[in-house]
Amino acid sequence: MLVRDLEEGGLYKIRSDRKTHVTCFRGWFDVHVAPDRYGLSRAYVKNNSLLVYLGKSASGQRMILYKGQQCYIHSNAWQHIVKLEDEDR
Repeated sequence: MLVRDLEEGGLYKIRSDRKTHVTCFRGWFDVHVAPDRYGLSRAYVKNNSLLVYLGKSASGQRMILYKGQQCYIHSNAWQHIVKLEDEDR
């Protein structure tokens, strides 16, 4: 997903065509494709895992709402996120 295509308040999902896991640590959110090196099976993404794009914060960082937790998002995570309407992924 390209960052320029994001809509504030839009609903997005994490791609489920590859085995991925999520880290949400100290207020930062990231998605990784490789197996979890820490063995945290609870971090794996379930199909159609949703998030809401909240826009930019006052510091210029992009923010999301994921499972009720407001987080900053790493810029490389957007490659694993698609619009909710996309059925092919």
